[in-house]
Amino acid sequence: MDGERISHIDWRAAVVTTLAADWTSPWTATTYEAGTPVMAVTPGKDERRRPLTFVSPSPEALALDLARKAAAEADLCRRRVVVMPEPAPGTGFSISDEELTQLFDYFESCFVAVTFAYEALEAFANGEIMRANPSSGFEVVRRGQRTVIQPDQMERSLSLDEKLGGLLPQLLGVSSPKGQRPWRGFRTIQVERDALLHLKADDASPRDREKQSIFHRFWSDGVAMHETNALAMIEWFYRQREVPRWLATLRHQTRSA
Repeated sequence: MDGERISHIDWRAAVVTTLAADWTSPWTATTYEAGTPVMAVTPGKDERRRPLTFVSPSPEALALDLARKAAAEADLCRRRVVVMPEPAPGTGFSISDEELTQLFDYFESCFVAVTFAYEALEAFANGEIMRANPSSGFEVVRRGQRTVIQPDQMERSLSLDEKLGGLLPQLLGVSSPKGQRPWRGFRTIQVERDALLHLKADDASPRDREKQSIFHRFWSDGVAMHETNALAMIEWFYRQREVPRWLATLRHQTRSA
């Protein structure tokens, strides 16, 4: 790949490569030299119904970048929050009303980081299914019964667990990540994402004082690991394939942070 020829193209583009040899368009008869940048484009219409085309973004790159930025913003907000000991010794610590803006900004950023780390994996899995274009169904067990999910229903009918743990390994010819570190990282994302998406009042403000609220979990654990865990899961499926430009860029950004 000619790095200089494509350096001006945003790294979040879905497909960026260069021609390996001269190519003449069968539609326009225009000849493009080897090394010319090649990108996927998304056609459509603007608000006035005029044709509008732009370079296709990678949905997983956008989602992972959002998760990364949100985690960084969360870290900044958390550093600004002042935690003070309660007046009475041994009664714990508290955050004053004056600190609530930064605290709530922190929680908002946590929401974004968790949600889009999960969204990145969903977009990745569905994109891989589309690119693989499977011709046969995939067998799963539902309520103790074996059922076959047909190719045109795989994106909608399979859970993300089934896609990452079973279907993608089959389609891409790699071992399943189940039981491995990336799978445990995925489960961590999934637990917090499900807790957010189906947020129960008792999880937001538990009646049992021994139970940690989701906000306390965010405060104690942070959210930086979610983007890292999502990235590790995606990389699992690229161990035997060329890494796309967006993934290589994210890998570098994450490891140099």
